[in-house]
Parts: sequence; structure tokens; C-alpha cells
Amino acid sequence: MPQHQHAFQAENINEVDRVARHVLAILSVAEDANPAPCKNSKPVAERFHNKTLNERLFEAAISRDRWAMDKTIDALRREGADDQSIAFDIVPQIARRLGTAWEEDSLSFGAVTIGCARLQTLVLQLGERARAHQIMPGEKTRNCLVVVPENAHHTLGAIVLTKQLRNSRHDVSLNLGATPDSQSKIAQAQDFDAIMISASKHESPESLRALVKSTRTKGAKSKVFIGGSISELNLDLVAVTGTDYVTNDWQGALDLCV
Repeated sequence: MPQHQHAFQAENINEVDRVARHVLAILSVAEDANPAPCKNSKPVAERFHNKTLNERLFEAAISRDRWAMDKTIDALRREGADDQSIAFDIVPQIARRLGTAWEEDSLSFGAVTIGCARLQTLVLQLGERARAHQIMPGEKTRNCLVVVPENAHHTLGAIVLTKQLRNSRHDVSLNLGATPDSQSKIAQAQDFDAIMISASKHESPESLRALVKSTRTKGAKSKVFIGGSISELNLDLVAVTGTDYVTNDWQGALDLCV
């Protein structure tokens, strides 16, 4: 793995942990002043073993205990849980649950921020432990660029996707906070097989079209994909953004690259 990728991962782990601790400290002060009633007085150990994997990680993600995630992961490993399935299968489900809770106003902004920060840290850490996929004879590795648009508040999905691709031995670059200008420079500097733009429901088709257009300024053969929750909207994203495909299946996307 290139050195800049290692540096990027380390910086993000530290930054995510810093943000989570800052928000948690603010919330702790507020909650100490106005303590909420305890909804479940059962001992933690007793509650833990009666819950599903998803429930355990969800509660750890939003816990006031900053070590709850580490304790939960250690317990799950002792029970035989696999790091790769936690990072790449369960975490995205919990992230969607956090998003739904925010939309339904059943979790505060602070709780969702802490939860997403902890999940992102978890993926960065578990991705290093997960057993890398072995390339089979005749299987081709791809050069990929994962993109998150400027001012987007979602990065967890892109981090998970990047880790999945790297664990499958593909070369991956990550452009967070992408603008048409930065996207154009990166696209001109390298030849990518796949450029994957992660977009939420709140991204405007016009801004995505500008990103797609800047990607094509070199006239490269790259296939451009748009995925994320925006695909749930009733929009013809191929027509309005100029992307080649709309999909959340990264393996299927790579099969379309020739």
C-alpha cells in the first residue's frame, strides 16, 4: 500500500477520535446538569448477551462511555465474530440506522455525530485486521477513485467502500470534500478504471453533474459511477448527472470496467 494511504488512515483515526471526544465532552456536561432517567437498570453484562450483534454495536456507538465500542468488539471477538463481517456488513447497517434515527428525530445531532465518528474509527481499525481477499487466477485488479462531494456530511460509506476495495487488493485513492477543480486535477494525474462518487439524498444533481464533467476533462476511459442513498430517489441520475452507471454494488461496478 502506498505510504500516503497509511498517512491518510492514521490522520483520520486521530481526527475522528478527537471530534467524538469533543462532542461527547460537551454532551456530558449538559447531561450532568440535567441527567436523564435511566431507561434500563439491568446490569450491562446481562443486557449485552440478550441483544443481537447490531443492537450491541448500535448502543456502543452512541454510549457516553468512550470505551464502550472497544469493550463490545472485544466481547464479540471472544464469541467468534469476524472482523471483516463487522466492518463491511454490520457497520453500514448501523450507519443507516443512525441516519434514520436522525431523520425521525429520535436521536440528537450530538449522538449521531458521536456514533458516526466511532463507526468510522472502527472501520479504519478493523480494515487493517480483516483478512485480505486473495486474487484468483485471471482476476484483474483495478485502479479506483472514491469521491465524496464538497460539504457532504457523510464519509463513513466512502471509508467502508475504500477499505473493501483495498482488502480485495485493488488500488484506491480517496477524494474527500471533492470540488470540480480538485476532481479534475486528480483525474488528469492518473488513469482510473473506476471513479465512484458517493452521494446522499441531499446532494444536488447539478453539483454532481459538475463533478462528473470535471472527471471527464482528460477524456479518459474511466467509468463513472454514482452510488449512495441518492439512488433511492426517483431520479434518472444517468440523464441528469452524466454518470455512466448508478449502483451500490461495487463488485458489479468493477465488472463493467473493461
